[in-house]
Amino acid sequence: MNLRRPHALGPHHLVEGFDCGKTALNDWLLRHARKAQNSGSAKTFVVTDGDRVTGYFSLTIGQIDILEAAEHIRQEIGYYPVPVVILARLAVSTLYQGRVIGLGLLKDAIRRTMMMAEHAGIRAMSTHPIDEAARFIPALSPRRS
Repeated sequence: MNLRRPHALGPHHLVEGFDCGKTALNDWLLRHARKAQNSGSAKTFVVTDGDRVTGYFSLTIGQIDILEAAEHIRQEIGYYPVPVVILARLAVSTLYQGRVIGLGLLKDAIRRTMMMAEHAGIRAMSTHPIDEAARFIPALSPRRS
């Protein structure tokens, strides 16, 4: 096994045969990830074994209603929509599940979100849940003193 840390999805990556156990996540990687990457509507980052994708996550930008935000954000922002990074998808191949790859992907997504928050008006990260196990991730940007 020669796993490579998360990096941008490229044309040389092998996505065919990826199976995380969720049809919607498999199909998105196979049919839509490269189109979204090329159009700039979402960026996908992959963990690979050689060139074969073993796990991935996708980030995009959006906003949430101020009433959905954490209390400290509501107090700082007022009544405006809250700009967020959306963790749109995160999946690990069934062949690699149980090896902490998912946690590594999540940590990398959070790290990238925090880097974006240093340069743009990002105030939080949210998820697009695919099932009951997914949940909102509250504000990740550093607290201001």
